[in-house]
Amino acid sequence: MPNSISQVQPPLEFIPPAYNPLVMQGCQQILPWWLRFRTSISHIQAENVETLAELFHQFQNQKVRFLLAFRHPNSDDPYCLGQLIWKLVPQAARAAEAAEASELMAERAAEGTGGDREPEPAVDPEQAALSLLRTHLGARPVDG
Repeated sequence: MPNSISQVQPPLEFIPPAYNPLVMQGCQQILPWWLRFRTSISHIQAENVETLAELFHQFQNQKVRFLLAFRHPNSDDPYCLGQLIWKLVPQAARAAEAAEASELMAERAAEGTGGDREPEPAVDPEQAALSLLRTHLGARPVDG
């Protein structure tokens, strides 16, 4: 006769993850070899990776909550997800950062061509020198 549960059981104790960066780095290094020689996968192609990279970026900056849920109808799917998260998403993020940086540099270059005048310093050099003399040497300017 099977054991029947007649009352609510206490919750299970939380087991914290035992994250080991060496294991992750080892998996990242082995994954391309594993895909090539141990699976039938010949090419991994992903769409909208830029959107996923942007979501990861927002999540890391604590702007959004992010949950990645998936099913594995095929036993090779975890390898594809590893390739997506460890290689394709970082590539898309680097490409987006490079495009943003070049766009920013182009904007700054366009602003700089407006005239030959040097921008005024944010701090008056004479006032900065006087302040330095006052604080470090106790000197005061002589009015006269």
